[in-house]
Amino acid sequence: MELARPNFFAGPYIERRAEEREDPQWLAAARADPAARYLIAQGTAQLLQAGAEPHVALLANGAPLLAATDPESAVPWAMR
Repeated sequence: MELARPNFFAGPYIERRAEEREDPQWLAAARADPAARYLIAQGTAQLLQAGAEPHVALLANGAPLLAATDPESAVPWAMR
């Protein structure tokens, strides 16, 4: 049995955009990007868009709900 096998379910293998967490200006850059979208979550619950087919709501810059969020609770994540 190999003792030093990497765990592909943890660490840099799935840590997308980890370098963003090191940049203190990442949130300002996201707020300045008109293409940025935001996922609002509390624990494992995400904000949903109601309708015939409910789906996770991605908010655009300027959404009123974003103004009510605590900037300290924001976590960078991006799909590029």
